[in-house]
Amino acid sequence: MRFLAWCLRAAGLLILAAGVVLAVGDIARSLASSHVRLMSISETLAVAGWNTPIESPASGSAFTGGDRGRLMTEIGRQPASVVLGIAGIVFLAAGRAPRAARSGEPTRRI
Repeated sequence: MRFLAWCLRAAGLLILAAGVVLAVGDIARSLASSHVRLMSISETLAVAGWNTPIESPASGSAFTGGDRGRLMTEIGRQPASVVLGIAGIVFLAAGRAPRAARSGEPTRRI
């Protein structure tokens, strides 16, 4: 269990670091253009060269109602720095040791 917790914390740290890098880029871009501009996930993937065409599946999916392209478009519009920051914090919190039930009791080690 300790290895899994360590992996979650390491992944959370890397994801949070990527979010901070994107936030610094957003801040620099906003200062240069004199208005707030956050880079979306689809723009970030296009800059990184990971932008793949979205193909609609032949059969409808239960999660998207059969229209996967519309879901990917909505996800792609979200600000990348905010999404990565929140995801990194969630991964860090998931890998943390649980708190003690009482104040006098030491924390349990995983």
